[in-house]
Amino acid sequence: MKKNNGFTLVELMVVVAIIGIIGISTADYIGSFLANSASRGMGRAMHLDIMYARNHAISSTTPITVTIVPVDPTTGVNANWALGWEIWDSSNTLAPIRSQSAFRNGGSITPDDPANILDSSNPITFTTDGISTSPGSLVMTSSGCVGSNGRKIQINQIGQVIGTEVDCP
Repeated sequence: MKKNNGFTLVELMVVVAIIGIIGISTADYIGSFLANSASRGMGRAMHLDIMYARNHAISSTTPITVTIVPVDPTTGVNANWALGWEIWDSSNTLAPIRSQSAFRNGGSITPDDPANILDSSNPITFTTDGISTSPGSLVMTSSGCVGSNGRKIQINQIGQVIGTEVDCP
């Protein structure tokens, strides 16, 4: 009698069903992982660019501004930094020093201090000695993130940039 070395259709269907069950049970974890990673990435990018702007203002002895792009054409104001930002040197108005494009993951970077709202009409500006003319705070989260994977960046009057973890909504 000849021995058959293949799999039966039933065996193959059982393996596919097991893989499907594992895939479905881990889909939520993968979604949360990606959202948490995106939220932390936005926080790091914003924190580094704000610190870069302050350091550049001090080293170049030129006021530096971090502003939101694009501005909403209907209101002339934009408060969601996740749509992108640019760093401008006041001595060169032809092109920004650095820019960050919009985040694709449904992220949100919004002002957190009602007394000092950082938006397109009140951008983050550092003087030549690193002092902030626009203190305030921003909170970064991504839709679907969980736990303390959000980030809050505070800019005080002396220009100090403080980043802390916050809970996602």
